[in-house]
Amino acid sequence: MRITFDTHADLAGLRRAVREAGRDADLSEDRVDDLGLAVSELATNSLQHGGGTGQLTIWQVGPQLVCEVRDSGHMQASAASAAPDPLAERGRGLWIVDQASDEIRRELGRDGTITQVIMYRHGERR
Repeated sequence: MRITFDTHADLAGLRRAVREAGRDADLSEDRVDDLGLAVSELATNSLQHGGGTGQLTIWQVGPQLVCEVRDSGHMQASAASAAPDPLAERGRGLWIVDQASDEIRRELGRDGTITQVIMYRHGERR
C-alpha cells in the first residue's frame, strides 16, 4: 500500500490505513496504537520539516510490518536518537517514534530522508 500526503487533512486517512495494516498483521491493539503514533509523528515531521509532502509505503516481510515514510527533508543523524530536553516546547517527535517502535531504520541522503518503522508481529522483537 502506498499513500502520498501533503496536507494535515491527509493525516487522518494515513492513520486509518496504518491502524488497519497493524490489525491485519495481528498486532495487539496497544501495538497498533504505538505504530499509529510513530507513523503519525513521522508524517507530521514530513509536512513541517521535510518539504511539505511525503509518501508512506506499508508492507509485511515475514514477522515484520514495515511502514516507510519518505520525504525531501534533511535531518542530522544525531537528531534522530537524541533524548528531548524536558523543558523544550518541541522536539520530541523522533524520540517518540524511536520509543514506540520495535526497530527503526533511517537513510539520510541528498534527496531526503527515508525512515522505516518496523513492528514485529506477536511481539517477537520487543
